[in-house]
Amino acid sequence: MAEVQAATAPRQSRVLAAFILSPLAAGLAFLSPLIVSVVFEMLSASKDAAYMLEVKTTALKTAAFVTSVCAFGATIILGLPVYCLLRRRGSISPLMSVLTGGMVAFTAASLVLIGNDWAHTSIETVSGLLAKIFVCGLLGGLVFWLCAFWRDPDLIVVSA
Repeated sequence: MAEVQAATAPRQSRVLAAFILSPLAAGLAFLSPLIVSVVFEMLSASKDAAYMLEVKTTALKTAAFVTSVCAFGATIILGLPVYCLLRRRGSISPLMSVLTGGMVAFTAASLVLIGNDWAHTSIETVSGLLAKIFVCGLLGGLVFWLCAFWRDPDLIVVSA
């Protein structure tokens, strides 16, 4: 019985979807506390609710724009070359994809944070922010693997 192996690379449409959806998922995870805060403010019936809702909605719009630009920028500038390098080395496992997503997010955030003045900020605040970004990157890496590789019939090894 000969073993027939299908294609070793995922379809380009799946990879494109992965490169679009993974930064969106990571950004959504990063913004989820603010989104929950806006929803609770909408449900609140206090006198200051309208003002706070306006403030938080504006903050959410701004944060969503900045997060999207940073997430897609990191994905294209850092993630795309890393993906090409890993594809040349062989198959990409779920663990490799998740850890790569975390490292891409962490590296991009570190580069952005280096340019800022953190003299009056505690190290716990900065390290907490980097940890949150790393975890969001892990989620983005998982979404990437699910979109590009999970249950792709072209990548399944079939025994004949």
